[in-house]
Amino acid sequence: SRLLNSRGDAYHNAIERFQNGASLMYDGIAFGFRPNNEIACGIVADTPDLDEATATELAGYAQSIFDKLIAECTEFKSAVDGRTFRISIMSGADQSARELCRVVDGKLNWQR
Repeated sequence: SRLLNSRGDAYHNAIERFQNGASLMYDGIAFGFRPNNEIACGIVADTPDLDEATATELAGYAQSIFDKLIAECTEFKSAVDGRTFRISIMSGADQSARELCRVVDGKLNWQR
């Protein structure tokens, strides 16, 4: 958030790295490019027992952050324009984390 507000060198460096394929973290959410013209968003669930209401809430939060970045960052907007937006709700942030639920076009797809 601080980098977005400052628009300094660190901001431009982060955006350039993102445009070149690196992940971008914003407010606890990771964004990255995936095959099939997708922009993927990863968010970690607070519980391994994810239910539909919690998944919907997490997906809504992720969508709001995505929308905020599009509205406030023209470089982000141009980088993701025309791509399918996918939200992956993850069990954790480490290497053993697994995708619990995938959300595309507002539809929950459980990955059990």
